[in-house]
Amino acid sequence: MGRTFDHFWEGVYHAAIERLVLFLFLFVVLLVWGWLNNRRFKTSERGSTMPWLLLLLAFALVLVLRAFGDELVPSISVAAALMVAGFVARAVKERDLWLPGVLLATLMGMGFMLSTLLVALVGALVLLFTARR
Repeated sequence: MGRTFDHFWEGVYHAAIERLVLFLFLFVVLLVWGWLNNRRFKTSERGSTMPWLLLLLAFALVLVLRAFGDELVPSISVAAALMVAGFVARAVKERDLWLPGVLLATLMGMGFMLSTLLVALVGALVLLFTARR
């Protein structure tokens, strides 16, 4: 009994650490993307460096995709997240970050971490080289 209980708490600990690492990675990437995106605007037009609503919705998408293993629920959640991102992107200042942010969260949620890293790097390079001065 004690051994099973120890394995349970060990699994909870590792799951919490995994979620924390995913959140921190998403936070850092969106912070860098937000900073690079703000470089494109004049000082008076700049918004927040961190798109908080995008961070929360993208992390929720990561958790939903990690929770389900079959193919139907992740497909529906990705389609719904992209539709919500498209609608929200019209109303917020960081409109350039919403669709790539949701695609980044989708790759993270499905476990494609190398592709996630590549999308984060390419997104940062695109924002870096398209800055207006």
